[in-house]
Amino acid sequence: MRNDVTDVDIPFVFIVGCGRSGTTMLRSMFDSHPDIAIPGESGFIWRRRNRYDGGEGFDAQAFVDYLLDHRRFRRWGIERSAVQSALLEPAPATYADALRIVYRLYADSRGKERYGDKTPGHVLRIPLLTELFPESRIIHLVRDGRNVALSYMDIKEWGPSQVAEAAQYWKKRVQRGRKDGLALGPDRYQEVTYESLVEDPENQLRRLAQFAGVAYHDSMMLYFERAGEVLTTELHPHRHQGLYKPPTKGLRDWRTKMGETEVACFEAIAGNVLEEFGYERRFERLPSSVRLRAGIDVGASQLRRTREIARGAGRRVHRQLRPSAAASKSAAGGKR
Repeated sequence: MRNDVTDVDIPFVFIVGCGRSGTTMLRSMFDSHPDIAIPGESGFIWRRRNRYDGGEGFDAQAFVDYLLDHRRFRRWGIERSAVQSALLEPAPATYADALRIVYRLYADSRGKERYGDKTPGHVLRIPLLTELFPESRIIHLVRDGRNVALSYMDIKEWGPSQVAEAAQYWKKRVQRGRKDGLALGPDRYQEVTYESLVEDPENQLRRLAQFAGVAYHDSMMLYFERAGEVLTTELHPHRHQGLYKPPTKGLRDWRTKMGETEVACFEAIAGNVLEEFGYERRFERLPSSVRLRAGIDVGASQLRRTREIARGAGRRVHRQLRPSAAASKSAAGGKR
């Protein structure tokens, strides 16, 4: 693999959106293109930038150590020696250059020339992505928030656990993504709805491929034939079993699966945003009591989430302060 960073002239495609919106399907569609490789979610681009790209230059060794220990990166299936060689011999000058090398390394491992990223949470980090990568192209996938809420309710492993929390979660992400994306202009930001993607996949993929700077290829429509291969790089492959199906409408429908009270709660919180993205509302008007109840539910969910985060932080601190078994034995031996 070459180690000169020349990729700044090649569009770096980022697929973003609220979780459970179909980003894994869109990732698989692009990854099925013969020229583009998109790995499983990264989760490391924005978290450690300041730690490695400080005033004294890029700390390549610290980044390599962190990367090789990252549970999401390990699923990319790249050999440790290849990562060390690519990032240390010689070391890149900046964090952005290091990331380009990492993604190019993944593309090379798949025999492809281009790379991209699919990390839904990046919908809240668009300004950072575009600052780091002037060549970035943002594709924002949006799905009806009520179906997103239903999907989260089914999971129960991560993400919002109640309708009010899901409505606020979805609202924040799609609004932020659109606001930050539109500021970039159409040459660097495009939206697509999940519903249009499954309704008319070929035409939507043709449009998005052109935006990404590649010619459309029929293999993009056959993504489901290699779902097993794609899911090996996902952290929770069992939550993406729909990937084995071709584009299918109605896999989840809030009209039949969501109760009236839940729909009213969601629309009390995010109904205006549903309309902004062209989705119909079930209720044109909602009683003030429903809106008040929804507001209380949002506050309760935010408090619960804050407590969960605090407990998790406390456990991490405890683990860091707890002496290792080796240190404990050494201390014990010294007292004899």
